[in-house]
Amino acid sequence: MSTPASLYVRLLMVLTPVIVKSKRKRNRARPVTLKILDRRQFAMARCSIWGRAAAFFVVFGLAISASEACAASADVFTVDEVIVDATARTAEEAREVALAEGQYQAFLRLFNRLTLRLDHSRLPDVEPEAIVNLVHAFEVRSEKTSGIRYLAKLTVHFKGEAFLKFLQAHEIPYATTQSKPILVLPVFDSGEERMLWRDPNPWRDAWLVTPPRDGLVPFVLPFGDLEDVTAIDAAQAALGDQDRLAAIAKRYNAAAILVAQVRSTTESFLKLPALYLSLSRYGAGAWGDVYVASFMGADGVTQESLFHQAIEQTVQRIEESWKLDNLLQSGEEGEVTVAVPLRGLEDWLKIEKRLGGIPSVLENRLVYLSREEARVRIRFQGGGMQLQRALLQSDLVLSFQPYQGGQALVLKLEDATEGVQ
Repeated sequence: MSTPASLYVRLLMVLTPVIVKSKRKRNRARPVTLKILDRRQFAMARCSIWGRAAAFFVVFGLAISASEACAASADVFTVDEVIVDATARTAEEAREVALAEGQYQAFLRLFNRLTLRLDHSRLPDVEPEAIVNLVHAFEVRSEKTSGIRYLAKLTVHFKGEAFLKFLQAHEIPYATTQSKPILVLPVFDSGEERMLWRDPNPWRDAWLVTPPRDGLVPFVLPFGDLEDVTAIDAAQAALGDQDRLAAIAKRYNAAAILVAQVRSTTESFLKLPALYLSLSRYGAGAWGDVYVASFMGADGVTQESLFHQAIEQTVQRIEESWKLDNLLQSGEEGEVTVAVPLRGLEDWLKIEKRLGGIPSVLENRLVYLSREEARVRIRFQGGGMQLQRALLQSDLVLSFQPYQGGQALVLKLEDATEGVQ
């Protein structure tokens, strides 16, 4: 007889603290504090903790139930595709080391995702048990073992509130709002013509082979099919044709479009490869925002390598800009009451679900509800503009406008297909 998934989840939530607590008592006589960057030492210290916990989870089917409980959309506090590979005296020891290393990798990736690059060096010393306390659940897949080796892929789900308290305790600012997708149009200037869809376009090829990012800003590349080709061409993209950009943004439900143009050439004096990058961003309050940069290669540096340097700098710049706009500080909170016009109960259910999925919304309390209207009190972290931006990423529009003969803060559902504005 199979145990229901909901029971697995309850067991996970109840029993995980018990495992951690008992281990903490044993360690109290000989505390271990490790610098998180010491990867091997950290993994070995943690393997006994995670080995016992993981064995317990697998016996009761909890690794599977975590997948069911956290299924579908991965949230900001979920780290996916954590690849582990460890060797030890036995397969069981290798598994323990690999799981410990996997939790460490996931912790680092989430820390880097939420914080600014200049704050990455502020990561404090962390006890192994501290990370155990931050993990809600994990999933293991693609397992392969030999006599002394263990390989797998992990998905780690962290406790959002606990992770943010960890950052707050160390006074590290963070961002939790995930952006809507940004559509990238890679335009290659050969010196004779601009190319977007036609081959050869090595600039587009470089974007296509770039691994998915782990940050708060998802980047999307168009299919390049007939519908895209008829929607916009290279010249229209380079010139920022508003109607054409809006049309293709609508197809991909993109909040903004990034027209990334490069011109590849050879530096005339030293005869070294060079790349000139121009970024134009449209939509999401940044219409026509332009950034330019150049990249110079050395002997042996290929054009492909320069392309990847340009992509890395592009992504870092946009991600850091997004974090700066949405940066939250410990103790910075606000509270507002908003009016929510409704067409029916279904509207309210949609809005309530979306509010519950926004990390910076600490609480939403319904104070009045009828068929035509709801009144909601929202407690949030950050400032008013940050709240507006966070709501917009979930297709919720907050604005101060005329309402029922007066002025009020009004929260409405946004049509998710409106695209670039």
